[in-house]
Amino acid sequence: MPHDTWPRYQSYKIVHAAKIVRVSEDDEGRKYLVVAPTEGAEEPFHTTELAMMDRAEVGGYAVVYHDGFRSVSPAEAFETGYRLMHKYEKGYDR
Repeated sequence: MPHDTWPRYQSYKIVHAAKIVRVSEDDEGRKYLVVAPTEGAEEPFHTTELAMMDRAEVGGYAVVYHDGFRSVSPAEAFETGYRLMHKYEKGYDR
């Protein structure tokens, strides 16, 4: 899965997350997110979860939980509730 390469963040849960840099539409009018897992690297993030797309905003975060659930989070809520994990930390390889 593409999000496996995204940085990991920890609150009381460990999640994969990437900053939303753009909300786009494909040729059939379906919205998708463009995220930047690392600065300067962008990739599309497709989801069929319409509620997620309605809340998505540039600067917020696309979040994937360990069970595959996908969500979005406003930047302030995410940045005050999670911290970036380092590869050597316990739980990073989830």
